[in-house]
Amino acid sequence: MKNILSFLSILLITFSLSSCGSSEEAKEKLADPQIDASVGIDLNHNGMLNAAAYSPDGKYIATSCQDKSLIIWDAATKKQVIIVRPESSEDETGAYEAIVFSNDGKKLYAGTTSGTIVVLNTENGKILKTIKIESDKNNLLDFFRADGELLALSPDNKYVILGGNKNFTLFETESGKYLNVFRGHTGYISDIKFSPDSKTIVSSAKDSTVCLWNAETAEIVKKLDFNNAVLDVDFNTDGSKLAVNVKSDKKIFVLNTENYKTIATIEGTGYDMAFSGDNIVVKDNYSTDIYNGETGEKLKEIKCRGFEFSLSADQKLMAASGHNGVSITNLETGETELFGANVRPASNIYVSPTGKFIVGEYIQKSGSGGPDISSFSVDTTHAFTTYHTSGSGANIMAFLGQKDVVATEISYGDCSFYDLATGKSMAQTEDKVTNPFCISHDGTMLIAKEKENSDNYAIFDPTTGEKKKDLVNNAGYHYFSGIVPDDKYFVLLNMNFVKVWELPAGKEVKSYKRDEMDNIYFVDKTADGKYIAGRKNSGTFTITDFMTAEEIFKTENIKPEGAALSPDKNIVAVACNDWTLKVFDLKLNKQTLTLEGHYSALNSVTFTPSGKHIISSASDNQTIIWDAATGTKLLTLVAFNKLGEYEGQAKDFLVVAPNGRYDGTEAAINQFLYFDKAGKHVSATEYKEKCYTPNLLGKTLGQEFIVTEENKTQ
Repeated sequence: MKNILSFLSILLITFSLSSCGSSEEAKEKLADPQIDASVGIDLNHNGMLNAAAYSPDGKYIATSCQDKSLIIWDAATKKQVIIVRPESSEDETGAYEAIVFSNDGKKLYAGTTSGTIVVLNTENGKILKTIKIESDKNNLLDFFRADGELLALSPDNKYVILGGNKNFTLFETESGKYLNVFRGHTGYISDIKFSPDSKTIVSSAKDSTVCLWNAETAEIVKKLDFNNAVLDVDFNTDGSKLAVNVKSDKKIFVLNTENYKTIATIEGTGYDMAFSGDNIVVKDNYSTDIYNGETGEKLKEIKCRGFEFSLSADQKLMAASGHNGVSITNLETGETELFGANVRPASNIYVSPTGKFIVGEYIQKSGSGGPDISSFSVDTTHAFTTYHTSGSGANIMAFLGQKDVVATEISYGDCSFYDLATGKSMAQTEDKVTNPFCISHDGTMLIAKEKENSDNYAIFDPTTGEKKKDLVNNAGYHYFSGIVPDDKYFVLLNMNFVKVWELPAGKEVKSYKRDEMDNIYFVDKTADGKYIAGRKNSGTFTITDFMTAEEIFKTENIKPEGAALSPDKNIVAVACNDWTLKVFDLKLNKQTLTLEGHYSALNSVTFTPSGKHIISSASDNQTIIWDAATGTKLLTLVAFNKLGEYEGQAKDFLVVAPNGRYDGTEAAINQFLYFDKAGKHVSATEYKEKCYTPNLLGKTLGQEFIVTEENKTQ
């Protein structure tokens, strides 16, 4: 903090000596840089990947995700070439599941959770065709539902299969014409493949059978019985062998397709399996094993992560999808490279009391562990810094009064206070308190659970961890807790009740059943002295006086996911499930703005202390800063897992304006920022002279600074 104050003092002195005009005249005006391209950010997927597929020439990898996005990557550079995502929250395409390239690589076939096959042009990402099962046009399809998880393209590219539940359907690829439905399994189908000559289809199911079908007539020509559910099946290159994975038996059977006799049994287990020549690649979450398909002998074990996988045409490389993005593994050397999981979404976003730091809870992409507490300094010449927390759920961090100091749990019962200006831990309390945390605005009271009795909420001294007053002992799951700005009341919402205590006495003054005051996003005090809770109620947003239970504001039917009240108490911003941020004027009792710019449901919103800016976050990996008066999108902030080599806890980031101005770490700029020029991605370096703007965040938010030759950017 002292360093920042000293820095600002120097700037003020410099200003008084060097400027002959007003402070407004000394501020740099960030004009439009006048460029011939639009700026873009590779935001990656957000969520568990469903599949990965190599293009026939090995130059590209396609991935699909539960977040309803599909990305085609350059396999060499790991940069995004095409990204396909829903255009609005009302898009009914569903998530892309299984994906496969056509033989010439010009098309990508994707099965969706809505029971359709989407055919994409791989050069521009445009949808060429949508093939959908029309169950009302054919009696055979009654009660049939395809979920898109199973997709197979015939080697001659004439036919495509969409499978789901106990049946699957065959279509012509060119016309999209329905040809046949294949019925015969009594359990859910787990895998479908074509034979190399495209004449036979093999399917496996949880009914412990494998069926071989005539592709033209849809008749079963052979049924094979096993002891347990069959996970997946695959033909080798010439179709002379069939591998059958019975995972619960921990066995893979290799059959001769002349008489379907077992020629080898592989002892082991795997979530996915495929032939690689006459060898068999078996993928588990943490490793890949390669077996001889003739003898069942294990040839190699490679440590690498992921589930569903695809082999390159030369079968030397394997791309696997999972929690941590995409892994590319060289099956000859065992070397593995991971990409596609660097971008991180903020589940909650805050601004520090002084307005100098934007702080977020950034979700781990690994699928386990709590989020990190990460801070953007408004003066982005300082590092973007991340702090570990062991907490999860609501209220895992709190600001220490009106200081730029954040408290969070670093291990169970141990709380650390971090100075956001220096990134250093100021103090710790050990074996005393555990989250959820609330700290009074005057910094004298910490309300949390105590370590010795993790169901007991109490008031503690923030600096020592000494307990001052017990509040309540309750094992109910915690959803929200907050202290009003004048520190008079503490409000707690858990799965059993909503209670209000008077502070600092710790006297309970109000109690509600949970359904009477549920889904609280914030507590505050209005200009006319009412103590309020902003909350979701029956699918809409309301403001309720929590002392009287009087409803004093209610929106029309919207789907809120978070909300914030402006510092002057006149404006409320509501983060919505329909990808929008809706702004309401409480004095006028009406909606004034609808802000659009996110690609998914919003999850958090806050105001800067000045009230001039609104900041929103969403599961699309973006944090957006808006002008509160006009609704203009000013900046996009994106946080990344570490890319470059840094000391301490510094991380990579990007700050990007819609007009093309940008700031960030070199590694993030090089990997994730691009300019779209006439439909082609161009490196950000081509526009660096006009667009790179150090401290773009501070300059946009009106931070005082002095224009010198060193920091002048135009």
